[in-house]
Amino acid sequence: MNEEKKPQEYDLVLGGNNPPPVDGLVLGGIEGVKRRLESSNLEIIKATLTDAIQYQDEGLNLVITALSNSQQEIRKHAVNILRENKTAKAERALLDYDPYSLFVRFSDWNLKDFNLDSYLDVPVNTAYRVDLKQFNDIISELKKLEPQGSKIEALYCPMWSDWYNYNQGKSISYKECIDLLLDAHQQLPNLKALFFADESDDRGEERWEYKRYKIWMNEVRHLLEAYPKLELLQLQCHGGLYFSHVQHNCLKNLIVEARSLGDYALKNIMFLDLPQLEYLELWLGEDRDYRMKQYSGRRNDIEFLNDLLMPLLFEDHFPNLKYLGLCSCEWADDLVDFLKDSPITGLKQKLSPNEP
Repeated sequence: MNEEKKPQEYDLVLGGNNPPPVDGLVLGGIEGVKRRLESSNLEIIKATLTDAIQYQDEGLNLVITALSNSQQEIRKHAVNILRENKTAKAERALLDYDPYSLFVRFSDWNLKDFNLDSYLDVPVNTAYRVDLKQFNDIISELKKLEPQGSKIEALYCPMWSDWYNYNQGKSISYKECIDLLLDAHQQLPNLKALFFADESDDRGEERWEYKRYKIWMNEVRHLLEAYPKLELLQLQCHGGLYFSHVQHNCLKNLIVEARSLGDYALKNIMFLDLPQLEYLELWLGEDRDYRMKQYSGRRNDIEFLNDLLMPLLFEDHFPNLKYLGLCSCEWADDLVDFLKDSPITGLKQKLSPNEP
């Protein structure tokens, strides 16, 4: 070939065997998008799906089709795109694919043990399992690497209530954990998901026993105030939770798995101001105290339920709520009777009596 006609380094070349760059220009409009989706490179496919949504209904159809892709990573990416699209067609597609995919879930992130030597090389869609006994060292290192801490979106915090291990310095209390996270909030400005997992040793417990959690928690408000971008908060505990009134403008998913969620804590939750909350799942457990103390002797539970759940009927508390899960509910029959004629019957409700 004549030297003058040879393509140079930055010339645009049609054809060839090399795949286009991930952020390369898409030629040919929607047809070009379709051609790029035939690539075997996952990153190219994901980037193309992100671009496809710009082509209105035809592009949306391509993203919906990706829900049946054989690669889980592609399916998860399509779910995220459709979730952000917020159109009726996108919502319908997610409902048909998996109703839970409508909501932010901890499974949206890939769980990985935190390692200071390698975490910077891990994609942002990673949830880090952190050893809270080493959390001070982690935060000290993040301070040196700022703004690298801004890459961390999700933390999985395992906790134990084994007093022997605690006295040996091998475990950490809930209060100590909260204090560490409050001190670290400036190093974690983009934290979106936080999961407090009770991994207490359940030896000696009956395998069938309900929610064998042992951690006792308390105030949650300070945590929500420290992390204004938090979208998901999931708590596993025995009980002791307390929610002082707070407004949080980003939280979309609140899950409380309690062995015994006191009715006072339940009422606190109902009065939180969470304008973006879409998913609320509460495991109520046993030992209901509120009804016994204040409503004993009544002929039915309607007044009790009316008092406890009335905040749900006001749009200014949870105006975007789409899913209400009241699980392990001893008074599920009364609850169904109460909810069936209420304004919130449009919610995708889950009423699970006494699930183990």
